[in-house]
Amino acid sequence: MTPSIPWDTVKVEYSLEDTINSASVRVFVRATMLMDPAGAERANETLREALRAVIDERWSISQVDRQEDPTGLEHVVTVATVRVDQELTAGLIARMREASRSGLKLELMRFMQRPPAVEVAAAMKELRRQAYDRANEEADLLNSVLTDPNRIWSVGKMVIEEHLKASDDPMQESAAYLTRPRDVRREDFGDDDGSMTSNVVTLKATVILQRPSVEPPAGGFFAANE
Repeated sequence: MTPSIPWDTVKVEYSLEDTINSASVRVFVRATMLMDPAGAERANETLREALRAVIDERWSISQVDRQEDPTGLEHVVTVATVRVDQELTAGLIARMREASRSGLKLELMRFMQRPPAVEVAAAMKELRRQAYDRANEEADLLNSVLTDPNRIWSVGKMVIEEHLKASDDPMQESAAYLTRPRDVRREDFGDDDGSMTSNVVTLKATVILQRPSVEPPAGGFFAANE
């Protein structure tokens, strides 16, 4: 029979955080097109050409909704997204107006200023490493204060909660900045300190430190069962 070991326990809680400065944003654009059904299969190609005139990058197209217009034309509403350097959002609304034409309207929906998943994962990994190191440091501190070579404090359990506080505010860029020509300088708008968007990753750790409440018998607690 496995013996039941009484434990002394200490609960420790702490939080760690890091800031991810991301120079890129994801742009969401709604495209509304009115097309002859015979040419509807070219809708994505037509849209990509217009989007490249706004930002010459690789756009992703999704959420296509097609309905027949009362006139017999096909009404197509599409959402397109692209991740770009934040500097490329200068004059974005003005460029969408220029790229729009009869039968094709481009509208800015919002920005997603959350950093790429790989950057978040790397930041979380580093915070977890720091959390584990901190837990072992707490155990070492107890062992230095409550000295007993036969009863050593160690990490018994650890629970981690991770959070990302990302800025997804579509109004972060000023209306003036978004509507000016593409050669606008960001510094013309005064209160902007560059092209970085800050996102905060937070880790909360709950650690249970433990040691046997009594000294182990000769050979250890499990010697009798070997």
